[in-house]
Amino acid sequence: MKKISISALLLTTLFLGGCLKDTPNNDFSTVGTIVEIPYSGLENFNASALNLPADPTTLTFVVNIASPYPLSTATDVTIGVDDTKRTAYNATGGTQYEAMPANAYELTQTKATIAAGTRQATFSITFHNTNIDPAKNLMLPISITDASGKTISGNFGTIYYHAIGNALAGTYDDVGTRTGYVGAASGGVIAYIVPVPSPKVLGPVSPTEVVADYADLGTSGWQYVIDYDGTTLTVSDNATMDAGIAPSSFVVDPPLGAGTTHYDAGTKTLYLYTGYTNTSGNDRIIAEVLTHQ
Repeated sequence: MKKISISALLLTTLFLGGCLKDTPNNDFSTVGTIVEIPYSGLENFNASALNLPADPTTLTFVVNIASPYPLSTATDVTIGVDDTKRTAYNATGGTQYEAMPANAYELTQTKATIAAGTRQATFSITFHNTNIDPAKNLMLPISITDASGKTISGNFGTIYYHAIGNALAGTYDDVGTRTGYVGAASGGVIAYIVPVPSPKVLGPVSPTEVVADYADLGTSGWQYVIDYDGTTLTVSDNATMDAGIAPSSFVVDPPLGAGTTHYDAGTKTLYLYTGYTNTSGNDRIIAEVLTHQ
């Protein structure tokens, strides 16, 4: 099991009238004791987007006591899934989210004690990404539900874990090659042909945009940026790749490419034909055919 430690990913409600206007870990000497999830709340909504690299993936977060001084007595804290936060979020308009299915996560510990003289308790949640439909917008808000009678932050009491739905998102079997030429591809002198790895994950960035590792160069941070609105497909390179090739050399459907870049929604197959020139002036032609698993 791969663990990713996210020290505080959370979010609380914007919707409660008269909520406390606090910020994480500030000086609370004028407002007393507040129990919070640091760096959560709606203002940190994007930080809680799920991009799960392994199945299962365990994420951790903390509950913090924000007070002028550590408390002299222990504080029992309870957390739990709070679906009312999802419905309240949806009521504000914009992207609408469905509830995360019960088999997609495990919240095994819902109570913890913050010992006297300390400030934090750590919780964890495990996500099973094979049970998360990548085409759906899903949300799992987790809130502090009880803090031994102490005030729960109005801004930072809920973390909004969410997955962005996207028609292209998911895991694909990939067949293809990266062909390296000596100088221009039009010269026809091939230096090497390298197969692309399979499978590949197309990770959602927005309802229309995904990113995926480029050819066999994902370990270098090179990625496709793919936008598909149901009709039009646009493919470009990311900033890391763009900085590592000859300026303005990335091209979709190069003259010597193997075909036309397009998406077949019926078979859920993505055809990517691209090329670029490296900083030494040598052309590279990439052909990848990705079929959704």
